[in-house]
Amino acid sequence: PTLTVLAAFAVTGCYPFGERTILTVDLYHQYCPFLVAFRNKVLAGESLFYSWNDGLGQEYYAAYANYAASPLNIFSLFFTAKTMPVFIEFVTCFRAGLASIFMLLFLSSNDNKRIDNITVVFSSSYALCGWFISFFWNIMWCDAVVLLPLIALGLKRLLLDRKVGLYIIALAIAISSNYYAGYFLCLFMVLFAPAYYVCLFSGEKPKGDPGRLCFKTFIGAAFRFAFSSILAAGASAALTVPT
Repeated sequence: PTLTVLAAFAVTGCYPFGERTILTVDLYHQYCPFLVAFRNKVLAGESLFYSWNDGLGQEYYAAYANYAASPLNIFSLFFTAKTMPVFIEFVTCFRAGLASIFMLLFLSSNDNKRIDNITVVFSSSYALCGWFISFFWNIMWCDAVVLLPLIALGLKRLLLDRKVGLYIIALAIAISSNYYAGYFLCLFMVLFAPAYYVCLFSGEKPKGDPGRLCFKTFIGAAFRFAFSSILAAGASAALTVPT
């Protein structure tokens, strides 16, 4: 997927393969300028809470939380304001690769750790899905696509193995990266978790088995899910609450 997206940019003549950039619509008018502002603030040691760029100034923290809070944006510090379109092109290709890898891990975990042409095709298809192809220019939402398979993998470990670490960390990063897309991830997980529980647990297993489909294991799984989700939301509260 990384090479596929890169090839698409090359075919369309995006720099360094041509004289165009991938900046389009709001990516040109808003998102790229916000990245430049974030880069300048970090390198100059300025506060993320206020900006003097507009009029007599305005609060900046909410704009940062919505547009520039992705952990991958730290790499923008290695690019100048003039070459910021190159960074956006690079990180878009990189996100496609990460989405494919994380989906591969999720699919493999649900099929006896199988990794072959089938899992590679489906993980690549996820990374190059219609949403990503159509809306990759909404760069602040793309981390949600990248992290969703990792969150789902964390949910499986939470339900079956009672290990909550991966789920909490992945969901907290997703919400912190963009609270708007993070909200939809949370909504999806609320709908997905009960269905996934039914898929993972079996009523044919003997009583007392932690993988048995019954009221007791459902209540335990629901409690772990709710508690872990609250912890993930709390871990991102430093961004979401002030915003």
